[in-house]
Amino acid sequence: MAIETCGRCGNQTAKLVKCDYCSRALCYSCVKSSKRKKIDHRYICKNCWSSIAKRSMFKSAN
Repeated sequence: MAIETCGRCGNQTAKLVKCDYCSRALCYSCVKSSKRKKIDHRYICKNCWSSIAKRSMFKSAN
């Protein structure tokens, strides 16, 4: 597993997740919230959380 760089803060880590609303690769400290879907997880970053439209899409997702 290679060391990768976070798209939001620039930290280097081995495990990144993808924001479902801006498609950036994020470290866990840049993830604002996550939800379990039926198969996978849904992640939202701190920048997308400040957008009311993206936040309401995240909250209404099942």
